[in-house]
Amino acid sequence: MIFYILALWARASEYINSAASQVAQRLRDWLGQSPMYYYICDDGQIIPTTTNVPQEVRRHMYVYDPHTHRITQADNPNPTGRFRPLAILSMRIENPIVGNIDICDWLGNVRANPVPNLRFQQILALWSCVHNVYIPHNVQTNVYLVRSNGDEEQHTL
Repeated sequence: MIFYILALWARASEYINSAASQVAQRLRDWLGQSPMYYYICDDGQIIPTTTNVPQEVRRHMYVYDPHTHRITQADNPNPTGRFRPLAILSMRIENPIVGNIDICDWLGNVRANPVPNLRFQQILALWSCVHNVYIPHNVQTNVYLVRSNGDEEQHTL
């Protein structure tokens, strides 16, 4: 009798676990992918933090947190001190395929500690990864930006 009850319990728990995993998978599909953290490399690359990077290389990288819009050093994700805005305050992209894109609102929310010296191409690539927008570089793309010292610049990709 005890074995019969244990077998029934095993079948019931297996059924409940299977149903729970199916519900969890359907919820993941419905809610979408969770925001991803990104490494900002010295050479200009933006890669997901799920990529296995050696500790020696990670020392020279920064990490972007999409939840808090903060950039920190990869080896020190919880620094002490004040988070400051980036050196580029405003950026607007004109691309004949994608159209005009203004990333000023997103840039205004991004804070860093310490503030890295990022090139505008890195900021554009980070925004592109975070917002899942591909900006083709095989056509002439104009980038207009305003730096924190008030200088306005125009670049062509």
